[in-house]
Amino acid sequence: MAWVGPAWAQTVRGAVLAEIGRTPIINASVIARRSGTAVTTDRLGRFAIDLPVTPDTVVVAAIGYRPDTVLVTSTDLPITVLLNRSPVVLSDLIAT
Repeated sequence: MAWVGPAWAQTVRGAVLAEIGRTPIINASVIARRSGTAVTTDRLGRFAIDLPVTPDTVVVAAIGYRPDTVLVTSTDLPITVLLNRSPVVLSDLIAT
């Protein structure tokens, strides 16, 4: 039998999308600050995370995007998180 979390946890569902183009972001990290619970998004950018207590702040991060935080006060409706691309900065490379 699989462990599914505390009996009192409420499941928050949602999606993580790129702000430009609204395309799904695959493997974005979704982390609840209070409980430390973490999940990643699927191939459609969707996630489901159990929150023992609301309100809670959820941190969403993905490679190539600026992280964002969302205050979750209710688990009644799905949430959509839009992430902005972060500029890629390359350092100098010296080849010898």
